[in-house]
Amino acid sequence: MPRMMTMPYPFEIRRDGDFLAFIHGWYRWHRIVDLAGGEVDPLLPLTMGYPVGRWEGATLVIRTVGLSDVAVLDASGLPHSDRMVLTERLRVLPNGRLEDRITIEDPDTFAQPWEAVLYFRRDPAARVTDDVCPDRMAAGEPAVRTVAAAPPARARNEATRSTPLAETKTAAVPRLSGMWEPKTFGFMVSESKLSGAGKALVDRGAAAMSGGQIMHTAWTSCRPGAVSTMTMPREKIMVLQSSDEITILYEMPRMVRRVRLNAAHPDNLQPSYVGDSVGHWEGNTLVIDTVGFNGYAELDARGQPTSPRLHTEERLTPSADGSSIDIEVTITDPEYYEGPFTIKRGWKSSAARHPFEYDCMENPRQEDFENAYYVRERYRPTCMRVEGKGMELSKVVCQRQ
Repeated sequence: MPRMMTMPYPFEIRRDGDFLAFIHGWYRWHRIVDLAGGEVDPLLPLTMGYPVGRWEGATLVIRTVGLSDVAVLDASGLPHSDRMVLTERLRVLPNGRLEDRITIEDPDTFAQPWEAVLYFRRDPAARVTDDVCPDRMAAGEPAVRTVAAAPPARARNEATRSTPLAETKTAAVPRLSGMWEPKTFGFMVSESKLSGAGKALVDRGAAAMSGGQIMHTAWTSCRPGAVSTMTMPREKIMVLQSSDEITILYEMPRMVRRVRLNAAHPDNLQPSYVGDSVGHWEGNTLVIDTVGFNGYAELDARGQPTSPRLHTEERLTPSADGSSIDIEVTITDPEYYEGPFTIKRGWKSSAARHPFEYDCMENPRQEDFENAYYVRERYRPTCMRVEGKGMELSKVVCQRQ
C-alpha cells in the first residue's frame, strides 16, 4: 500500500462483521481492515501495513501504520520510511464511482503531509482470478500487466443454483466468520494409500533428498494450492461468510478460496491450483466439494502427488461454543492412490486482528537453486534471486525457457 491501489487489476471489497477485506487481482494479495477500531502497535512492518477502519457517515476512513519501507509508493519508485501513516477516505460518489482520497504523512521522507486521489468504477463483469506470478513469468509475460486479463467465461455458475437464494438468506446456519489459526501443524499425510505410480514419484523424491538435494514442491516454489491448505494448514485464516459464498483468505500460502453455496460445478470448468468449490450445509456441518484441480500440488513435505483427477470433500463442523472447527478431508485421486482416504485437521479461533504476510519469493538462498530437486519441471523458476555474500548485493538470474 498504496501502490497496490494503482495496479491495473480489479479488486473486490467484502465485509463480514468487524472485518473488511480488499481482495486484489495481482499476485493473490489481500488486506484485512479491522473495523473494531482498536489501536495498533505493529509487531513488524508489513507491505500492506495494519489498517484500522471506522465510519464517518457514508465515508469509510482507514488508517494504516506499520508499512514496510522495502516497498515504494508508485511505479516510479517514490520511497517512504516505516514511519509513514496512510489515511484513506473512501466514499461512493453520486455517479457510482468509488473515491479513495489518501493522505500520506511521513516526516522522514516528505516535508509535509500530501494527498492523492484515486477513482474506481464498478465492473460487474470483472473477476478476481488466481494470479500466479511464477507461471506468468515462465510464459514470457511481465510481472505486472499493463492491462488486466479478461475474466474466464462463466467464472460463477449462478444459473445452476440448486437452492433459491431467498432460502439461503433465511436458513439458520452456523457462522464460520472471523480469524482462525490451525490447532496443530502437520506436514506429513500418513493416511494415504499410494498406488504404484504414486509410490514411484515419492521414492524418487526420497532418493534425491537422501543424496543431499533440497526438494521443491508447488508449495516451496510459490504456487498456491487448495489441497495444501487442507493437508498442511499454516498461520492465519480469515473466513468471510455471506448467503451465497464463503470466502477463505489464507496467510500461508497467500491464497483466496471461494466456496459457492448451493451451486453446481460449471460444465466448462478450467483447471486451476485451487479448483472449483461448491458447498452446502448438512445440519451443523459445511460440506465442500472441490474438483477442477490442475494437478500441480503435493499433499505433504514428502511430495505425495496429485493429478487433475483429484476430488476432495471437506466437512467443517464448528464446536458448540464456536471456538474451534473440526475438519475432515476425504481425498480421492485414482491416478496416484489406490482408494479414497480421510485426514483430520482443525482450526481454533484466533485473537489476531491482522494476518501477517507470507511471500515465498523473498530472500531465497543460493543453495536453494544450486542443489535443488524439483518434483515437477513446472516448478523450476525462470528468475532466481540469489543472495550476495557479505556486503555484496543480491542478484536476479533469469533464463529463457
